[in-house]
Amino acid sequence: MNPKSLTYFSNYLLILFLMLCFCLSASAADLAAQVILAKGQVSAVSTSGKTRSLKRRSKVYSGEVIKTGAMGSVQLRFIDKALMTIKPGSELSITRYLYDDGTRATSKKEVVMNLVTGGFRTITGIIGKGDKSAYRVQTPAASVGIRGTNYSLLYTSPSPRDRTRS
Repeated sequence: MNPKSLTYFSNYLLILFLMLCFCLSASAADLAAQVILAKGQVSAVSTSGKTRSLKRRSKVYSGEVIKTGAMGSVQLRFIDKALMTIKPGSELSITRYLYDDGTRATSKKEVVMNLVTGGFRTITGIIGKGDKSAYRVQTPAASVGIRGTNYSLLYTSPSPRDRTRS
């Protein structure tokens, strides 16, 4: 191999390495939680609409929707050390989950979740224990802020019969 070819080859490897590092850091930035325990039917729906089953050690990403079947439940450990158990028959959208442990120049911490139906119990992590306005859970009926570090939330949509009464 001549010196010119070697230079091109080493530049190519350097560019490939940098692209790989960028891709890995981008996917790590989107990580929201890891599954501790999954029972029954539990799935995650990505922002592109792709559904995958969740099991122990599965990763959950910001923007995904977690769904549990009638006999399913899942326990999650979020990257800020929060714990959450999602109850059977639930649908929870992790709309935005931003957490930086201080290693980046801009340290943004924010949680926005949308409970479509069902319920969960949680012990908040670093985000919920810090700036309370950085942690929000929305439901079709209300938006929930937190004051403590341990709470439960249950939302059941009104039956069609209840909707006609108003």
